[in-house]
Amino acid sequence: MLTKVDNRMLSLYQKYWRTVFDIGIIALTVWLVMYVFSYLYNIATPVFVLLSYFCVSNRWPKD
Repeated sequence: MLTKVDNRMLSLYQKYWRTVFDIGIIALTVWLVMYVFSYLYNIATPVFVLLSYFCVSNRWPKD
């Protein structure tokens, strides 16, 4: 037998499960992007460092 508190919690879960699911998907996506970038950075650290130095030093070829 469900009490009033159980009924309120059940309606709360039914109302907000999609919102909680969406937030979880967003958090998972952010974590995966960070994980992949971390993996790529560990492989190609010199390339990223030189690319950032090149962008900061503003030595683009002038036409």
